[in-house]
Formats: sequence, structure tokens, C-alpha cells
Amino acid sequence: RGGLTASSVLLFLEETMAGQDLQILTELDAVNVALMAIGETPINSVVDTGLGDAVVALNTLRNVTRQVCNKGWRWNKLYDYELTPNVADSNISLPVGTLKCEPTDDYKSTVDVFIQGGKLYNRKLNTLTFSSSFEANLTMLFEFETLPSPARDYIAARSAQKFQQAIMGESTEDIGGISVSEAYATLQTMETENESANVLQDNWASFKMFRNRRH
Repeated sequence: RGGLTASSVLLFLEETMAGQDLQILTELDAVNVALMAIGETPINSVVDTGLGDAVVALNTLRNVTRQVCNKGWRWNKLYDYELTPNVADSNISLPVGTLKCEPTDDYKSTVDVFIQGGKLYNRKLNTLTFSSSFEANLTMLFEFETLPSPARDYIAARSAQKFQQAIMGESTEDIGGISVSEAYATLQTMETENESANVLQDNWASFKMFRNRRH
């Protein structure tokens, strides 16, 4: 295992993207970056490879994806999501992939919940049943290939770094010429820009509402 060189990974990515109209990273691309980080040959499929390192690389990628999503970003949150008890048993089933459920400000004083087996547990009454609907902000786990490009870039670099550390006992900051910390900074920048755009949008909506009230 000869380790990773920037030129080898960049060449791999260039060849991969050449026939794909410059599509952003796929799960397979990310796994191959991790494999090349330990000097292994890229694979052609992430399904039934039978290769131990490839399986570990894929599991590492998915674990890092879960960890990053769990942090909560604007791109993986569902805001003001209405949760309604089922007619049959008054339980509230959550969308598949829900990592966190936080009642909105209007309901925080009356609703206290946590997730249990894909459903909400009513902590105030110590039961799975609810008598009324409420709104919450949900943090979601999304598959790697549904994530925005900066998130994919960071997750691919970070998972390759963790994989390299696990297999070789050491890791590098630069993965294929990409700094893990710089990739994270780019992801944070996107988050900040999204927050700023949302604030401007909310302010404009408030201004229009105020203006309409005056006429």
C-alpha cells in the first residue's frame, strides 16, 4: 500500500468526470478516493464487491454522512413540519431518515418529545400517544448522492481521511490535493450564505406585509 498522491487522485477524478458532463461526486467516486488513499485500485461498483477494504470504505463513508447530517444544516432540515397523530393508534410516525425532532417555538412549552423506533415518544405523558397535531423542525439523514456538492466534497475527504487512519495508522490533511479543513470551510460558507439569504427573504416578506397594512 503506497499511500495517496495528489496527482493520482486528481487524474482519477478527471477521468471519472470526463464522460459524466462534470457531475458532482457519486458514492462510488468517494469510495474510490478512500481506496486510493491507501494505495488500492479503484472499483467499478459499490455493490457486492467482495473486497474487504471496499466494504470498510463504504461503511466509513456512510457513517461520516450520518455524522455530518446529524449536525443539522439548512439543506437537511424540514422547517415547520406538521406532525399529526395516526387515526388508528394516535401515534406519530416520523418520515424515514429523521435524526432529530425539535418542536417549533410555538409548541416548545407544551410539547416534549424524543424519537423511539421511528415514532415520537410523548415525554410529558410517558406514552407514544398524542391528542393533537403540532409543528416541528426535523433534521434528516439523506443519502450521499442527494447532498449538495460542498457537503459531498467534505464528506468524501473526511471519510477518506478516517479510512486512511483506520487502515494505515496515520492520515493526511490533504486528500488528493484537497484540504479536509478547507472543504469543511467551504461547507460552512455555503451554510452562512444560505442563512443570510433566508434572513433577507424574511425581512423582505415582513416589509411587504407592513407596507400592505399601511395601504
